[in-house]
Amino acid sequence: MGTTFYLDPSATTRALGPAYLLVSNHIGLAKAVKIAARDLHSPGPSAFLNDEPFMLLWAGLHQAVTLVSPTHLFRPVQLSYPDLGGVIQNAYHAVVLPVGASRLDHLSERLTDDFQRSARFCWGFMPEGRTSSKRSLRFRHDALDQFHSGAFVLAARFGMPILPVVQSLSKDHGHVVTVLAPLTALDNGPTSVAHLMSQTREVMAATLRTTPSSGPQQAQQALDPSGRM
Repeated sequence: MGTTFYLDPSATTRALGPAYLLVSNHIGLAKAVKIAARDLHSPGPSAFLNDEPFMLLWAGLHQAVTLVSPTHLFRPVQLSYPDLGGVIQNAYHAVVLPVGASRLDHLSERLTDDFQRSARFCWGFMPEGRTSSKRSLRFRHDALDQFHSGAFVLAARFGMPILPVVQSLSKDHGHVVTVLAPLTALDNGPTSVAHLMSQTREVMAATLRTTPSSGPQQAQQALDPSGRM
């Protein structure tokens, strides 16, 4: 059984432009391991699959970016893991968050660097954060924790669209990734940032409340465990 993707027809390379920010709910490491155990995804070097949670959390989102905008380089934004000096994170072009304060300033600097050296790229965020209670298999997949504002501040500051993506896992439908329509901020003021974050969370929550079979199905793609369509 492969991961199923539902793609909103407005989520196109042209609409997203040269750079955009992907925002996804956090399915939790426990669920990500379960997905890998069922061979719904086998991302990256298999030698690290059992020990490195980084690839498990981002595998479905990486594939979504490949389907929606294959020319964009996907860069997950992630707290640093103590894995072999960051070997795996470097291999997957991760943007590593520093420990402590000034994360937003750090990300702004890194984003400016990417605009200067990369033709097309996408940064991936899970705004619920690493400490989400969703690490438990008992947490309902159709609920969202509160969002942190970092991705939305950056989107408004740099004039980048937000691409909301929703992940779910169930016995009936397996791993489902739903790509929604892009959203943009009116300006870089705090009111626009708050509205963009609220709007993004609302459309994602509404999608989680529906069954996968009733979501946007205009362009469904099913992948086998090897990642081939």
